[in-house]
Amino acid sequence: SNTDSNTLDDYEEGTFTPTVEDASSGGNVANHSLNSGTYTKVGRLVMVQFGITINSTAGMTSGNGVYIHGLPFAQAGGTVLNNCAPIILGSISFSGFVTFKVQDGQTWGTIQETSSGIGTGYLIISDLGTGSISVTATYSA
Repeated sequence: SNTDSNTLDDYEEGTFTPTVEDASSGGNVANHSLNSGTYTKVGRLVMVQFGITINSTAGMTSGNGVYIHGLPFAQAGGTVLNNCAPIILGSISFSGFVTFKVQDGQTWGTIQETSSGIGTGYLIISDLGTGSISVTATYSA
């Protein structure tokens, strides 16, 4: 019957517009020539795919972290998983292995850099230049 708790009762597809900003609260915004994304939500599971091409970071605070805003759903806070996804960066400086992490309870994520012997840090605005970001990520809403 359709009253079972495991019956699929929530499916949605759509688009969203991601932006690169220099603060978690939504700071200065990078100039983008491309910033588009699609999503599919099945139950609580959200899969996003997006691409961003950065033309300029003028007016942004160079030492601040890179925050990707505009995700279609807030990440379910307090989940056990870190919700990290591989990321492709073009013409952007980074060290080691990079991942995209959707932050607990938020509609934004960060780009983390992990290097052997150094640990984990965050990509900062001065690393961006005029590069591109491409992400496919899955997280719980």
